[in-house]
Amino acid sequence: MDVPVAIVMPGLFPFIEPGGVVNGATFAPGPVAPASIVSIFGMDLAPAVYIASSIPLDDSPPTGAPSMCYVGDAGFFYQSPNQWNIQIPTMPPGTYQLSIGSSPIVSFTVAAIAPYIFVWDGSRAIAQNQDYSLNQPSNPAAAGSAIMVYLTGQGAVNPPVQDRFAAPLQPLSRVTATATATIDGQPANVPFAGLAPGLVGVGQVNVVLPETLPPGEHQLVIAIGGVNTNQVEISSK
Repeated sequence: MDVPVAIVMPGLFPFIEPGGVVNGATFAPGPVAPASIVSIFGMDLAPAVYIASSIPLDDSPPTGAPSMCYVGDAGFFYQSPNQWNIQIPTMPPGTYQLSIGSSPIVSFTVAAIAPYIFVWDGSRAIAQNQDYSLNQPSNPAAAGSAIMVYLTGQGAVNPPVQDRFAAPLQPLSRVTATATATIDGQPANVPFAGLAPGLVGVGQVNVVLPETLPPGEHQLVIAIGGVNTNQVEISSK
């Protein structure tokens, strides 16, 4: 399926980088998923910086920025002259075309599931220990405890959450596909995989560290519906 997505921006001369429509967690090339966080990179994309200050997210850019025509309404997190962060709508898998003003058309792919774990410092997972503190070498999680790992692109959830709105705490919205995890290649228990309550377009996967996991740095991979995330680092004690 090839669906045009048109953006009009009078007064600017925008340019989208080739391959500049990417997931908002790692910025790596590849497909993105419905209702996930997506980043768009280029030049002259907006006249000023805009940061969303409320939820639900605006379904149109702020004054002076472009309007977006999509299959459904995108939600706007952030805009600057060089980058947009949006929640793309819940839309069927396929190939889509994006242009901003007079920019060349850029194609991108939407897949049913395309999970990417948010990272910091290159490859460290954005994950919280059981006390909600950031998991890091100076603050490792205890073996046998659970960590909360944050990602986007988890695919369909039940009950569904309206685009641009935060996921509720009750009832929790869980992924409909099977979620699994490995740490250093060994299976780890996943008691919850779904949307992170209070956030828009962000998935949360709770992973229990094995009781026998030795202290140190470890490699975590999550799979949803058989689709692997990026490999990330976590710390245990």
